[in-house]
This record gives sequence, C-alpha cells and structure tokens, in this order.
Amino acid sequence: MTKEKDKKPFYKKWRVGLLGIIIVFAVACGEEEPEAATETQAEETEIEATEETEITETSDEKEEVKEEEPEAATETQAEETEIEATEEIETTETSDEKEEVKEEEPVKEEEPAEPEMTMGQKNAEGKAEAYLNTMAFSKEGLIEQLEYEGFSNDEAAFAVENIEIDWKEQAGLKAQSYLNTMAFSKEGLIEQLEYEGFSNDEAAFAVENIEVDWKEQAGLKAQSYLDTMEFSRSSLIDQLKFEGFTDEQANYGADQVGY
Repeated sequence: MTKEKDKKPFYKKWRVGLLGIIIVFAVACGEEEPEAATETQAEETEIEATEETEITETSDEKEEVKEEEPEAATETQAEETEIEATEEIETTETSDEKEEVKEEEPVKEEEPAEPEMTMGQKNAEGKAEAYLNTMAFSKEGLIEQLEYEGFSNDEAAFAVENIEIDWKEQAGLKAQSYLNTMAFSKEGLIEQLEYEGFSNDEAAFAVENIEVDWKEQAGLKAQSYLDTMEFSRSSLIDQLKFEGFTDEQANYGADQVGY
C-alpha cells in the first residue's frame, strides 16, 4: 500500500516537465531580448554618429565656403581698389596732359598796328622802291641817295626800314655791275662794296657767290694800266698785287699782256 502511494500519476509528471520547459524557454527569450535591444541600440548609436559626422562635415563645408567668400570678397575689393587707382592715375595723367597742352599753346601776341605815314615818308618809300628797280644799293647808300633827293633823314630812314629788301642780294647785284665796267681783284671788290655802304658780311657774301675768274680779272686790269701808262713787267706785277691780286694772279695778268 505504501509503494502505491509513492508513485505519482503520469499526467502530474508531464505537467512538471512542461513547466520546466516553459521556464527554460522564458529564460532563453529573456536573454535574447537584451541582445536584440543591445543590437538595436548599437545601430541607433551608429546612425546618430553618422548623422553627427554628416552634420559636422556640412558645418565644416559651410565654414570653408564662408572662409572662401571673404577671400573672394577681398580679391574683388583689391581689384576694385586697383581699378580705382588706375582710373585716378589716368585722370591725373589726362589732367597733366591738358595742362601741358595749355602751357604749350602759344600766347597770341597782338600784331602792332601799321604806323600812319606822313606825306614825306610815303613819298620817300615810293622813291626808294623806284631806285631799287633800276640799280643796286646798300642800305646806307639808299638813305644817302634819298637825302640827296631832298628827303629828311627821318623820312629816308623810315622808307628804307619799311621796304622788303635782301641787302646781300643787293651786294651781289652791285658787285656784278662793277665787274661789267672794270676789273677788280677779289679783295679790291670787297673793299669797293664796303665803300658803297655794304657791311663786310654782305660784301664778302656777294663776292663769294658770283661767278668770276680772278686770273682773267688780273689780265684785264694789267691791260687797263698799260692803256694809260708804261710799266715794266716787275712794276706791273707789283701794281697788280697792290690792287689785291695774288702773286700767281699778277704773274698770269702780266703774261696775258705780252710780258
């Protein structure tokens, strides 16, 4: 009887086994949930870290853009400053050029009014031009000729000063007129022109610019002397040299007349 009491029914044993299984299953599920939670938490942490990294990178990019913008602004400002400086220099140069042009512009001088001529001055000027149309005169010689005609010195001087005349050209014409009537040495012709009132420069210019053979002039002068008196060869040569001919020209002249 006692042994039969100790034996439990089968369904009671099965309940106990089922209960054990449930307990084991519960324990297993409890362990898995923390692991899943841990994994989920890790994934969330990773996502948050990624987002923070992206946010940080975006912030860094914005900061870089902000840093680049001031540089671009600085460059633009520098370019504008350079352009303004160039424009100021160009404006200054243009102003300087305008000032230079203004300085270079010649000051227009008022032309002096033509002097009013008296009757005597007007007639003296007309007489002077008439003389110059017929023969050559020096300035001094023309004044003397007008005075000889009865004009006062002031009238004669006024007339000669107010006519357009090249006195060197007049000296050349006078020299040629002398050579057409008599023979001269180069030195003798200059002295004759100075005697007529031409300056030394005017007389020398005239003699240097006329075509003349001075040896031929020496021969003509020698013949003119022999036409008036007798000369030995040596005395004829001496006379020609006294007139201003060179020794070579004088000997050539003596040869031309037969000595």
